Amino acid sequence: MIDIATLGVDLAKDVFHLHGVDAPGHTVLERRVSRLKLPEVIATLPVCLIGVESCGGSNYWTSVITSCVLSGANQIQNSPS
Repeated sequence: MIDIATLGVDLAKDVFHLHGVDAPGHTVLERRVSRLKLPEVIATLPVCLIGVESCGGSNYWTSVITSCVLSGANQIQNSPS
């Protein structure tokens, strides 16, 4: 299993980019994900801090990500773009 401490989500029109780093800051995940696949991919990741780019749709996507996390232990933050 991938050891992700922090996951950054870059929101875009059709394809989102995920960038995960471990505790020391080394890149452990770089992935392009379609809008439809984002909840599925997030649900399979380990508990971590998730940062979402602040933009017009960030509140919507934050709620989608929150609802797909089974444990509820992930912390999600909107960050300035």
